[in-house]
Amino acid sequence: MEYLQHLLMRSLWVVLVVMLAVENGCNGCLEKERISLLQLKDSINFPNGTSLPSWEEDDNMDCCHWERIECNFTTHRVIKLDLNRARDRRIDGYWHLNASILLPFESLRSLNLYENRLRSFVGNEGIGILPNWSNLEELDLSYNYFDNSILLSLNKLSNLKSLRLAWNALNGSIYVEEFNGLNNLRELDLTGNAHFSISALHGIGILSNFTNLEELDLSWNNLGNDILPSLNKLSNLKFLCLAWNNLNGSIYVKEFDGLNNLKELDLSRNVIASISALNEISEREKREKELGGYGRGEENIQVDLEKGNVICADMGVVVEPVRGPCQNTEHGCPEESVTHTGKNDHEETCIYAPCSCPLQNCAFIGSSEQLNLHFSRKHQDSGWRIQYNCPLPVSLNEHEQFLVLQAEEDGLLFLLNKRVETFGHTLD
Repeated sequence: MEYLQHLLMRSLWVVLVVMLAVENGCNGCLEKERISLLQLKDSINFPNGTSLPSWEEDDNMDCCHWERIECNFTTHRVIKLDLNRARDRRIDGYWHLNASILLPFESLRSLNLYENRLRSFVGNEGIGILPNWSNLEELDLSYNYFDNSILLSLNKLSNLKSLRLAWNALNGSIYVEEFNGLNNLRELDLTGNAHFSISALHGIGILSNFTNLEELDLSWNNLGNDILPSLNKLSNLKFLCLAWNNLNGSIYVKEFDGLNNLKELDLSRNVIASISALNEISEREKREKELGGYGRGEENIQVDLEKGNVICADMGVVVEPVRGPCQNTEHGCPEESVTHTGKNDHEETCIYAPCSCPLQNCAFIGSSEQLNLHFSRKHQDSGWRIQYNCPLPVSLNEHEQFLVLQAEEDGLLFLLNKRVETFGHTLD
């Protein structure tokens, strides 16, 4: 009997292994996810783009080894898609992505679609038609062209911890109900949607399911002073940015009383005259103040409006900016302590930001210095060697879209693009 049970267990194990092999394919990644990735590539490149060259239609290729993809080591399911600036900027018009292409990625945890001229997710409910995305924790849709219709379609992503919608086309009034499903949100970035009404986010501070929110960026939205009282119940907030919001006149200390865990407050680029305690306080508070309790005898707090440092005499606490490393440290950036508010400015100009090889069939990505070295070693016959201050006549065939130039003195790369104008061909 025990022998039969042993044989049965071995048989079941063999069947299970065979089933996993059929689903995953011999090379790791799931076949249905590989097919969807190829469909996604076609959508990104429509009609004539050349991005994601390593995503090849080869049954022997493991899609887990393709660029911009991360898979779970055990299940081989795709868990991260980093499609930051994947769509070729030279493609005219907006990108409309069929959300059904993304359905197979049931284990996806992070999706980055930053700056892709993305206008909409095609489908009746947009990205919200993906009920199997219960694992998604990070979603970056910044620098695209979404309007308010995207909000309700995101509401089913209940495990989302980070949502970035900076620099889109949100406008008018935004209602708290449109965020009700985002119970676990830790970070919300709505920077640069400058057509909000003043009351657009009114009530966001009393949302009980926003109690986990730690970082909120509302900069560049012209919200005005009326936004302040509605933020006071976000007790777990550590970082709050209200720069460029047309805040003016006097800002009162008590409007931030509920933000007990706040570490960095950015009020820069506003027209604030002063930050002070309320002029009218109760008799009890006056007596406490006289005895050195309430406010420790101080009426004002000092604020560095440019750097975001808050020195609060009312509480005797100095709140320092949150700092962290540049995201390009893996490519050689030595900056280990960049403030949250200065992070974007630094990373936009960081010389260690990753660059991709301009040649179509090469998937290399590295810092500009690494790219210069890579090109001189691997593609020395694919570009033109030039010398500074020496004239060089160049020509491109009609089918050639660009030419790579590399300086002999320091190895720097220059990309000479060709574009079609109404009067013929020009070089820039």
